[in-house]
Amino acid sequence: MDERYRSYAARFEKTVAPFAWLDLDAFDANVATLRAAAGAKLVRIGSKSLRSRWVMRRILESGSPFRGILAMSAREACWLAAQGL
Repeated sequence: MDERYRSYAARFEKTVAPFAWLDLDAFDANVATLRAAAGAKLVRIGSKSLRSRWVMRRILESGSPFRGILAMSAREACWLAAQGL
């Protein structure tokens, strides 16, 4: 178990599950890694992997190469579009 995980575990030990928490520094670092790996290719976000509109929006607003969402169904695509995605 690494130090970061131990820190999170201690911080949330009294938090009632289920809950969500996102380390934005680690998240932004992962987005930067994907950006570098993509090169000149465009990247579409898979909604099946990221079930949070806020997270999807954050990635899309970070700019190139992220463009669009690959939704699980036409119904979900319409719903996401109605949500501004």
